Amino acid sequence: MYKTLDPHAIVLDKLQDDVNYYGDYGKQFLSYSDILVLLKSPDAFRKPVAKTKAMIEGSYFHTAMLEQDRLDEYHIIDVASRSTKAYKEACKEGEFMLLKKEQEHLETLVKKMKGNGEMYMIMYAKNNQFEKPETTSIMNHIWKGKADIITDKSFQIEVEDEDGKNHVMNYPNGAVIDIKTTSDISKFRYSARTYNYDAQAYVYQRLFNKPMLFFVIDKQTLRLGMRPVSPAFVEEGQRKVELATQIYEKFFSDEATHDISTYIDKQLL
Repeated sequence: MYKTLDPHAIVLDKLQDDVNYYGDYGKQFLSYSDILVLLKSPDAFRKPVAKTKAMIEGSYFHTAMLEQDRLDEYHIIDVASRSTKAYKEACKEGEFMLLKKEQEHLETLVKKMKGNGEMYMIMYAKNNQFEKPETTSIMNHIWKGKADIITDKSFQIEVEDEDGKNHVMNYPNGAVIDIKTTSDISKFRYSARTYNYDAQAYVYQRLFNKPMLFFVIDKQTLRLGMRPVSPAFVEEGQRKVELATQIYEKFFSDEATHDISTYIDKQLL
């Protein structure tokens, strides 16, 4: 799979550019986003995915939090809905534009998260790195990832587990931080597994050699959350990565043993 002859430093320089990261160059590598497809719909692996409202909103939120100078890349239109004539005339086929009211709500989320002192001090500590790419070998394949935030600053947070017990989580050498939006923060413990954030934690901890930490904001209530990961959470992520790798090797690697066109989804009811 890993066909480039570029030295590691040049690989990282190229992956810094989103065009390369998400384009053909980046497809030399496996990534966390591949896991869901490999586990659920392997016949859709590496096929084009239509842009959705959730995808564009998530992208805008991350850019507003971490790369404000790139916000002019987003096309915003001030209309009531996407069914209006003005929207259809302005939006090219295959594209997706944010409505002005959606942008304003996203800016409210950004203001809320940036306005929290504890989160702000960790996210924007001196020498933090944003949108940092990395690659590493996992299970004999090269994986890529791009961390939202890498911090080397020491900090600690107090959290509560499923049983209501308090724990102090120490990060003496910093962490790799990923910012998430959610439709219901009270259910994030469960949705994190549904969306394979456990697999992301396993991959990113391998990539950056730092513990994973999620900063979360509820899109409806604006409630904020910090979600460290437990060893059990990461172990479940490792299991998913192993399963996804097996499927990749079976259907898509240079040594593939099966044709993906023969794939049948088989489940016991």
